[in-house]
Amino acid sequence: MKRTAERVLGIIGLVLFVIGGGLFAIVSVMQQSGALEDSFEEWIQAAEEQGQTMTDEEKEGFEIAAEYPYGTYALASFLAAVAGLVAVIIVSKKSVASGVLFLVMIVIYGLMVGLWMFLLSFLPILMYLIAGIISLVRRAPKDPVSLQE
Repeated sequence: MKRTAERVLGIIGLVLFVIGGGLFAIVSVMQQSGALEDSFEEWIQAAEEQGQTMTDEEKEGFEIAAEYPYGTYALASFLAAVAGLVAVIIVSKKSVASGVLFLVMIVIYGLMVGLWMFLLSFLPILMYLIAGIISLVRRAPKDPVSLQE
């Protein structure tokens, strides 16, 4: 069986995880160099200069966002991409193993990044979820029975 749907969904999810992982890696580098916190402070100052007042909760939100473990998010995204690549490669020969790999990677990704980032990564997770379910549920067609007259 060709398993085109599973491949396409897996590749789309893989690409989205690589893009997300790259963005998380960039933010992680900014965080390690202190540039992320500086950017947040500049945004706060610019808002105050324009006459917008920021509440303490909003300022605290910026501080919390500056402390997120973006390196872990990047690692989780790249692991999900690698697992997706393996699943896409083996889907034709071992569809059940491929489906299990897609679904297990969703769980591992969710455990690594937590609920908030899990929800932000909705689209690649949805691609993996659909590909995993299709891989497990869809069976190869049986040989047609020939009618002898």
